[in-house]
Amino acid sequence: MSDLVIYPCGGLCNKLRVTLSYYQFAKTQNKNLIVIWDITSACNGFFLDYFEPIENVSFIQNNTNNYKIFYNGFSIHPDFKFYILPELKLLPNMLSEIKKRIDILENNYIAVHIRRTDHINDAKQNNLFTSDDEFYNFIDNTLANIDNIDNIDNIDNNNLNLYVATDNKDTYTIFKNKYKTKVKIDYPEVIHNSLRHTSLKESIIDLYMCSYSKSFKGSGWSSFNDKIFKLRENKKEKN
Repeated sequence: MSDLVIYPCGGLCNKLRVTLSYYQFAKTQNKNLIVIWDITSACNGFFLDYFEPIENVSFIQNNTNNYKIFYNGFSIHPDFKFYILPELKLLPNMLSEIKKRIDILENNYIAVHIRRTDHINDAKQNNLFTSDDEFYNFIDNTLANIDNIDNIDNIDNNNLNLYVATDNKDTYTIFKNKYKTKVKIDYPEVIHNSLRHTSLKESIIDLYMCSYSKSFKGSGWSSFNDKIFKLRENKKEKN
């Protein structure tokens, strides 16, 4: 079986989008997939530190073997949709940390993803910027009205909590100060001199915490939110 080599670019979700779509393509070609997953300021961690290995896929951090690259970029393969494949599985320590946070929130929470560090100008240029006021309206309306909840199993509306996923500590602090005891998860350690202000581990945890929430609102013009909605769709299908 020959190899197909790709070099996904961009942030976490761009890399996942490329990897998972070209993984599907490689299978149709009866090829092994080699993924050059470099560590950058946009994606500051390595796939195998957080996810289980995928059969017939090799992840490497650089192209020291000078492989001929079949695809280099951040776009999905044109012949395949972006699915969250069952082969994408978190490592046990990641699952444990997510469960710990869900338990702290008593599995009774809504979530917002507020992207700010590298995102504002692009979102505004595409008329898809999501303001703080829009997030406030979503949170206030949802806390006040159970009809806004997507997942109504075992809801305690009076004690509904809030998970704030954001790449900016100042933004987290604003929402923590506004919603106080509803926000029970502290902001992680800040990574300075990086495009992302949190680790890749924290970004992945945010993805799954948002996907498991009772209701969710994200930032416009964000591949991060696209993946959250895909995860939420998968969860609904399994239920």
